Amino acid sequence: MLKWTGMILIAACAVFAALKTADNGKKRLEIYEALISYITELRDGITRLRLPLGELYMRCSSDVLTSPGFPSMLERFGWADALKLSGIAEMLDERSFAALCELGAVIGKSDAAEQENACNYCISRLQTSFSEIRTDAPKKTRMTSSLCLLGGVAIIIILL
Repeated sequence: MLKWTGMILIAACAVFAALKTADNGKKRLEIYEALISYITELRDGITRLRLPLGELYMRCSSDVLTSPGFPSMLERFGWADALKLSGIAEMLDERSFAALCELGAVIGKSDAAEQENACNYCISRLQTSFSEIRTDAPKKTRMTSSLCLLGGVAIIIILL
């Protein structure tokens, strides 16, 4: 009876771990999509609309970014600190975070052409990371559930 209970518990843990990994991957994809859209809006606002930077920051239409308060933090803290304080930095890879920090160093401090180039580079970097995450997410989910199952089987064998 004890070993069946253990097996059910281990299977449940494996399923939970797989679901948690899949949910984390989904959140990361949402963050990347929102950032790509937001930076595209910023680029268009800088090059076509010529709006003030503060107004551009607040024109964010994504709930994924506005719920942690990211756009309002940009003016007060800058890009790197706003990403960290809003919790978005935890979902980004190093290259994407660095590209966003470089963008923050250029936005509002150079001419429109240079700002547009920085936005384009950042968008391409985020799109590359987005496609990598999208292809790796199912693999990570399967790997996590497999490792949990194998660990659970090992524990059952040790207990027997």
